[in-house]
This record gives sequence, C-alpha cells and structure tokens, in this order.
Amino acid sequence: MAEATVEEEKSLMLKIAQILNDASTSNATYNRKLKELSALRSKTSSSSLFFSAFCKTLTPLFAFQRRAASAERTVRFASAFATARDSGHASQCNAFLEDFLRFLLPVSAAANRTHRFRACQIVSSIILQLPDDAEVR
Repeated sequence: MAEATVEEEKSLMLKIAQILNDASTSNATYNRKLKELSALRSKTSSSSLFFSAFCKTLTPLFAFQRRAASAERTVRFASAFATARDSGHASQCNAFLEDFLRFLLPVSAAANRTHRFRACQIVSSIILQLPDDAEVR
C-alpha cells in the first residue's frame, strides 16, 4: 500500500514538474498551465498527496540564487496557483492555500538567505494576489 503511494507521488511530482517547467519558459502558456495544474489537483485521490508532491517539486526553487526570468515566472505561477479559486472545489483550494502558507512561513525564517528570500517572495506575491475581501487569520 505504501509503495503504491510512493509511486503515485513520484508520478504526480513528474507531472507537476513538467507543468512548472512549461510555465517558467513563457508567459503565453500561463493560464493554460494554471488550468492543467488545477485539474491535476482535483483529480488526485488525496489532497495531502498533491500538496506533498507540489512542495517537493517546488523545493529546488528555494536554492536557486539568481533572479532569472524563469525563476520569477515560477514564483508568480506558484503564487497564482495557490490563490486560484476553482468554483467546484473551493474548500480544496482554501485548504491548499492554508497548507502552502504553513509550509512557506517557517522557510521565511530560515538561516539560508536564498531560501528566506524565495519564501518571502512567494508569500508577498500570494498576499498581493489575494482578493480585497479575503480573510487572513
């Protein structure tokens, strides 16, 4: 049973990595890739499995020191995905956003300057993309 979950997570990580890679190469595919990633999140059997795979796939971005355009696009894409609302799965979207912020906040206080910068950059981007009527607790 656990081996099947590990294989499913690896498969999910590969799909997420491909979507992030495609989104980082051009702004032209941005909206289509957001829809693909949202569909992948709703099709996944477990929201915690998707969240784990997403965070593990995004983790190498925290070590990327240069401010390259592809890294900036990935940051914007990840924050846009975290704040995106799918009308059919609103509670799943809210839970993902809360979990993602819980993942990012400890990293924003990390000893490594690059990790801290990327985490703060993503949190800042998320806050800027939240609607005006969003409740923050």
